[in-house]
Amino acid sequence: MTTTDVTIRHQGETSVLGPDQSLTFGRTVEGESGCEGDGSTPHLALADDPALHARAGLLRALSDGWVLENTGRWLHLRLLEVNGGGRTEVAPGRSLRVPWPRCRVEIATGNQVSGFELETAADPADGSGRAGPPAVGGDTEQGLALARGTGYFRALVALCEPQLRRPGTTGVATAAEIARTLNRLDSEAERVTAKAVERRLAHVRQRVGIGGDDPRGVSAAGLEVRDAAHLLVDLALRTGTVTAADLDLITAPAERPEGG
Repeated sequence: MTTTDVTIRHQGETSVLGPDQSLTFGRTVEGESGCEGDGSTPHLALADDPALHARAGLLRALSDGWVLENTGRWLHLRLLEVNGGGRTEVAPGRSLRVPWPRCRVEIATGNQVSGFELETAADPADGSGRAGPPAVGGDTEQGLALARGTGYFRALVALCEPQLRRPGTTGVATAAEIARTLNRLDSEAERVTAKAVERRLAHVRQRVGIGGDDPRGVSAAGLEVRDAAHLLVDLALRTGTVTAADLDLITAPAERPEGG
């Protein structure tokens, strides 16, 4: 492998991309060659999962690094540094010049996570594999600065739950539904009411600049609570602040699948 090659590993199989070569990845499609466009781009079938996009993303090897593009409609690509603490998300329609020489790409659909590992011999110290200018699609939007271990973050995940479990839908959970979800968790020290949920979500909206300071969730401009909720969910999912992997935070131990 040269310093510019990218090695892809998935379920015991290995393939290598050289400079200016590309690979698409996504759902297994029966009877399809796995190529797109002019038929020259190979396709990596990750899983036979109907919730997974047939074309979830595109990997492009460059002479001085590599670029990951999210070509799906709503699923985020999660990028995790192997043997390091790096983590970022690539939203639909976005691209990211990959900043690490070894990482894992994951796509979460409900309770299933599909993915593969990438590795290049490029040394970040010489500029290869290092974060650089974004690709044509622009770089990924950064997540919101929210503490994941808090009650307000659990309320946010529960608010996003309908769209996380059914990608492509537009519903959001009500305060009463969120309260019922949170009250099943050991992480809640006391009973959570719908009013408490509204206060938690109002706190999140205040932190990210949606709506006003009114704890009932209504801004000075008259933004209704329901509209604010939809805006908040859109922002949380679009920036990758909340992903399907966060559903574990609002899933009671008894409801988790065996081995989960």
